Amino acid sequence: MPSRNPVKKRYSLNIIRAKRSYSVSEAADALDVHVRTVQSWIKSGLRPLEGSRPYLIMGYNLKSFLTAEIQKQKHPLGPDEFYCVRCHQAVAGSQMESISRGKTMGQDSRHFEGNLRHLRR
Repeated sequence: MPSRNPVKKRYSLNIIRAKRSYSVSEAADALDVHVRTVQSWIKSGLRPLEGSRPYLIMGYNLKSFLTAEIQKQKHPLGPDEFYCVRCHQAVAGSQMESISRGKTMGQDSRHFEGNLRHLRR
């Protein structure tokens, strides 16, 4: 099972000011996340200011951390690859099979053939 990424949704990074320091609760409020989420980011590499208790986080550190975490989640695909939503990895087209489930789309009587299944080895 792949490791969980600390960043799961898109954040509005324009709210964060680069030259401002944020406490953990201020950063959580600005990004609309729980305080424990920001604390887990600190454990996974977000650098607070040294010697500051409670933790203070500079805005430019917060922006660069979130930008780097978002980039980690991106999966570049080759010309014959698909993104498997189940395993969160790029999968070669030869490892996929099309399955027909007999579903129709709307009032159209054609079968929806777009279902792909990842063949696990």
